[in-house]
This record gives sequence, structure tokens and C-alpha cells, in this order.
Amino acid sequence: MFKIRSGCSHNPTVKTLAEIQAEISTFSRDEFWKLAEWFDAERNRRWDQEMAADAKSGKLVRLAQQARQEFAEGKTRPLEELLEIF
Repeated sequence: MFKIRSGCSHNPTVKTLAEIQAEISTFSRDEFWKLAEWFDAERNRRWDQEMAADAKSGKLVRLAQQARQEFAEGKTRPLEELLEIF
């Protein structure tokens, strides 16, 4: 079961993910979009932390080496060509 710390400012009794979702569904339009903006910023912050930790630990070295090797072997395509697909 997903749990959060008690004391949620919007409803201090919210504890499970289902309860959080139900509570969010009662938010006004303004509250919802403020939460969405916060959530996006928090997700980006956590992603940045994970990437920094992975870079510091050396986890990205293998991927960089693989990319350089594929580039040297001519296995890559110009970015413009890939963008045309989308």
C-alpha cells in the first residue's frame, strides 16, 4: 500500500494512493494546475538528481562509449533525419 506522511495540508487524513487521487479529483481548476506545475517541477528535480548520481557513479560511461563506437562505425543518422519521422 502506498502511504504518505500524515499531515497533508489539503487533508491530513489522506494516506493511500487511492485516497490521494480521490482528494485531487476534488481540487478546483486552479488548485489542480498548481499541483500539476509542482509535480512537473518535482519530477524534473528528481530526474536531474538521478542523472547526476548516475554520471557520478560512472553508469553513463558505458552508454557514452557505445554511442561513440556506433558513431565511429557509421551506425548513426543525422538528427534532422530522425526529426523528420516525428
